[in-house]
Amino acid sequence: MDGTVFREVLEALKAEVAANSTLTLGPQMDNATEMLAALTSGNQRRQESWASQPYPYGSEFGFDTTGQEEVVVWNLYFGNFTAAKHTVDHILSYMRSSPTWAYNGGARSWGDAGNNAKWLGAYGTGFDDRGQMHYRSGLNMIPLIEWYRANPDDQFLLEVSMGAITGQLTNIDPDQGAPGMMWWALPHMMTHDPHSGDYGLGFFGHALESGAYFVVHKQLGQLCYLCDLQQSETAATNDKVLITPKDSFRRNVFIEPLGLYLIAEAGRFATLELDLAAKMLVINFDFQASENELFTSFRLKLQKTSASRPGSNFKVTDGALVRGAYEIKALPGAKAQITWE
Repeated sequence: MDGTVFREVLEALKAEVAANSTLTLGPQMDNATEMLAALTSGNQRRQESWASQPYPYGSEFGFDTTGQEEVVVWNLYFGNFTAAKHTVDHILSYMRSSPTWAYNGGARSWGDAGNNAKWLGAYGTGFDDRGQMHYRSGLNMIPLIEWYRANPDDQFLLEVSMGAITGQLTNIDPDQGAPGMMWWALPHMMTHDPHSGDYGLGFFGHALESGAYFVVHKQLGQLCYLCDLQQSETAATNDKVLITPKDSFRRNVFIEPLGLYLIAEAGRFATLELDLAAKMLVINFDFQASENELFTSFRLKLQKTSASRPGSNFKVTDGALVRGAYEIKALPGAKAQITWE
């Protein structure tokens, strides 16, 4: 569960080693280059083991679905898209698109009430517990949305993922700020459980993957998920748009027409001015004087996630590339201009 943390650690270590191949991690630890090789090969062995299994998913419980996250994440990481897609399809058997907030991306919980909840809503009845937006929603959303970024024609996965990303927040009491482990969907309950249980596992998925998604849909045209979209009145083809992120953190933005994922490792996005015809993107950062002591530079990482979308040789003209991300001085009015071919 939440094994994606270790991929993030591995990527961070890779960036450090690329910047300094002789880096050591302290007197009691291995050379960082050797540790990177050991961590990479260890996780690849796990990925190969999963890929060899006919049903590469599961958990410590028959009713649980906590293993799918790592199976997909590591198979994507090491390039086995067949095994990853096999498990993604399995996730879609229990995480669906529905015009109801509790079921759209809400992986149902059949268990965990006995060890995590305050109430035992179905105890003694012979029926299963019915809980929606359990942590499995946030956890299983991670492989769905990462598969979508690699395969942006699978629009269905984005819809389900958005339900899970936003649904995790519905478990937080707006007055107290305390989380509940799930929403009881039993007809005689219809409320959140007062105990938090393993809520943090699902919130990790929300924290990692929450972001603004600009999409050009084949039937519906330009859409903005967790963002506001303003089209330029002077652009006849609507190639020029202003994107204002509205998600929880404003640190991730996906530009679907380019298959480009933008990550603010330090700082937040304020707005993004996208001009597809001119092949230019201007990012305006959100400068807060109260945060200036926390970091001196915004850090911007670019990931080309899908070869099925145009765009290559992305260049950031306003920043220097440092440890895998572009650094832009954290000053009022700070921005970065991106061009591509």
